[in-house]
Amino acid sequence: MLGAKNRPSPNEAGLVRLTALCLGPFGGNSLTRSRSHGPAAMEIILRTAIRKTDSLDRDSVASPRRHGACFPVSSKVIATGVYLCGGFDHDEDSVHAWSRYAVKAPLDQGRARAASKESPIFFYMILVWIVLEHARPSNPMMIPFICSVFLLTGWLSASNKRWNQQTICLLLSWLLMVVGIPFATNWPTALDRSTGLFFTIVTTAVPMTHYLSTVRRVEIFSRVMVGVFLYMGLWAVTHEGYGPAGGGGAQDQNYVATYMSMMIPFAYFGMLRAKGLGVRLLSAAIAVVFVAATVIGNSRGGFLALLGAVFFCWLRSPRKWIGFAVLTVACVVLFLVAGETYWTEMATIADTDEGTADGRLDIWGIAFRMFLDHPIMGVGPGNFVWSAGDYQGEELILKYNKILTLNIVTHSLYFELLAELGSVGVALFSTMLWWSFRNLMRQEREVGRQLVGLTRTKSIPKAMSRALGEELRTAQYLNRSFLAGFVGFLIGSVFISTYYLSALWVLFASIGALVETTDGALDRATALRSAGEEGSFGQPEGVPPALTAESTKTTTSVDQPGPSASLSDLLDR
Repeated sequence: MLGAKNRPSPNEAGLVRLTALCLGPFGGNSLTRSRSHGPAAMEIILRTAIRKTDSLDRDSVASPRRHGACFPVSSKVIATGVYLCGGFDHDEDSVHAWSRYAVKAPLDQGRARAASKESPIFFYMILVWIVLEHARPSNPMMIPFICSVFLLTGWLSASNKRWNQQTICLLLSWLLMVVGIPFATNWPTALDRSTGLFFTIVTTAVPMTHYLSTVRRVEIFSRVMVGVFLYMGLWAVTHEGYGPAGGGGAQDQNYVATYMSMMIPFAYFGMLRAKGLGVRLLSAAIAVVFVAATVIGNSRGGFLALLGAVFFCWLRSPRKWIGFAVLTVACVVLFLVAGETYWTEMATIADTDEGTADGRLDIWGIAFRMFLDHPIMGVGPGNFVWSAGDYQGEELILKYNKILTLNIVTHSLYFELLAELGSVGVALFSTMLWWSFRNLMRQEREVGRQLVGLTRTKSIPKAMSRALGEELRTAQYLNRSFLAGFVGFLIGSVFISTYYLSALWVLFASIGALVETTDGALDRATALRSAGEEGSFGQPEGVPPALTAESTKTTTSVDQPGPSASLSDLLDR
């Protein structure tokens, strides 16, 4: 046990934390081994630490993405930290203070770095896949399929898979479809639907939760999404509301309007977050394209989705008066751009006695009767169209003068889910929704508190506080964007069938990855604040000074290094 006079000072304890940050994944193992083997192993560990840090370029040591350090660190600082914490049985207070930041936070960082370092190619494959999946070139040359196969292979071979409730529910959602194949009215259709979602959920969405392993990666992914849907929006503006894939590729006016409503929050919160005027104007221009693509298609469901997304943007806006001003300008632009035909069409939203609204109510009634007849597992994946005629009834036969089998789709995510996958499918879907919204809203509150706490804890080195604060602000921007975007998508999905579309599962997967990475950043912020409040960092303006020979000089023999051995003697050996 360390005596009172040998207990590390706040500056020395700060060096211990810096040591763990700089040594990253291999530092924790070295320090643990040093405590188990005793003081005799100190010299070996000390020299190993020096060799490892001296062999690295100083700029790379300062790179948070590679080694977890937020500022340049010398080998003597590393050596001092190893000397102070390795080989000694710390008292309870020292171990408590040291472990809260020097062990827990670097291990969280180490896991993220391990995933980041082992597979950058798979992250790039995700970006390629999302571009080709929604931009839909005429001849993708099977590149999305190849990317999916490689993503699944990489994920299966990964030794440190990232599991959470979202990942498990994603896999269970696909397994439910597989289980329903033998009981489906038309099993080849059920098999085809299950196969299609295999390449969406299992080979793409699940690996996505693993390879979007940092907040930075989720941010890059979201920016690529904005670019892809910007291309779709520009295409829609010049093609009467249709996307590049057309109506046959699930990119008619209703689908495009729902996609645009999903992406407007990313442009809106990106505009609020941007620092330069040029970036803000670019974000505003992107938002205008998204609104124009929604208006050009005269989609009533898309209009409701747009209203929902815009209202949620204002609701989650950090400065509501700015949000109100921006949204007021957007409404004026919308009023000027949209013609009389558009507003006439929107005025019929509440009219359910004729047109497509009347037809949808009839279809939803058929879907509900299917659910009542098959309440547990539904009629099977993709089998609504095959079973619709059996639940049509004489009244609807007379009304439409035909049997509706193979002639209609549900035109609603929720009734599609209810009829085809039953109560079990609804329960899984509801669980994923609840998990997503609960965690996004929880993290939004926690990130705000941590940002305030980092600002008020003055003893934390500015470089560390600034770096972690920037990561938390990025997570906050992504949190609000995904939250509002998902609201827009879910409102639009009331009127279109989106359960088998990749966009839904991409949202679930990316939200799962964002929650996981943000929790890691919040843990590091908590540990950093705790260390700062305990005075463990000493001097807040920079790196605490390494121990000098005078401050550590004792009469202990260098040949038998112990708790009071001189650091200079150890360095000279």
